[in-house]
Amino acid sequence: MRTRQHRIHIHLTDDEKKKLDELKEMTGLTASAIVRTFLSKRKKDRILRPKPDENYGKITSELFAISNNLNQINRVAERNNDNIQLVQETEKEFKEMAKLIRRLYL
Repeated sequence: MRTRQHRIHIHLTDDEKKKLDELKEMTGLTASAIVRTFLSKRKKDRILRPKPDENYGKITSELFAISNNLNQINRVAERNNDNIQLVQETEKEFKEMAKLIRRLYL
């Protein structure tokens, strides 16, 4: 059974229809999802975000792989009693860079 049981029909001007189409293109959402976003009770959920770049999935996969490699290097450095400070600083800088990239795409 559908959770949304009420269907509505609305009339729009040409300008309103154009704006709705632009929002659909920008966000990748349906018209229904856009309306529900604006009706949301939580203020933070009312924000329409652009759909992620087509390379976003590839970039996040690469970030995950690099993070995993840094963790492995850190474990080896700890085991061998190497100077792990450099590895930890690199890992910290990488995490900051990853946050910036996520903000750019989300």
